[in-house]
Amino acid sequence: MAANPRKTRVRKRAAAVSVMLTAGGCVATTSDEIELRNVDWWKVIPKSSPSQLVNAFDRYCFAADGSTAHARLIDDDYVQVPKRGEINNYVVDSKKPLVMLSGSGSAYGCAVAAEARTGQRNKMITYIEGRSDKSVPVSTTSNGDTFWQLDANSIAFVKRSGPIGQPPQILIGVSRSETKSAQTPATH
Repeated sequence: MAANPRKTRVRKRAAAVSVMLTAGGCVATTSDEIELRNVDWWKVIPKSSPSQLVNAFDRYCFAADGSTAHARLIDDDYVQVPKRGEINNYVVDSKKPLVMLSGSGSAYGCAVAAEARTGQRNKMITYIEGRSDKSVPVSTTSNGDTFWQLDANSIAFVKRSGPIGQPPQILIGVSRSETKSAQTPATH
């Protein structure tokens, strides 16, 4: 009897989450670590709606900076996954997307990710192009990844990714290298 591909994917994702949560031999001693152990594996990178992705990006990435994003995430019940490398990952036990932060203060990167679904990419592109009157598309790859120059110090992107054999993921992100006061994005 052939292995069920769905069960195999479930086992691989559960194993990946288990490794992520126990990285470095961590023992669940803090409230965040205990909460992380109770997060359903499929909610780490959930099937978020297009609106949830764009709203999370706006709240944690575009309308925040590296100093305020962490506080907003904690206020909204996100839990920080034990850090590995330069990226801080935040998850919540709902269908809200995964949020990733790197850097701090005025020089930072931020992205939100979810399992790819119909309508997400178009909603993200409409958001980015409508959010800043200075956004200029600078590149679109053959697989649909798109990059925009928002101003002299900021780049936004929409990217699809995912390991072979697992559901594809979609990310919307921004990378900034200067203070937000130097930017003049248009408001809706």
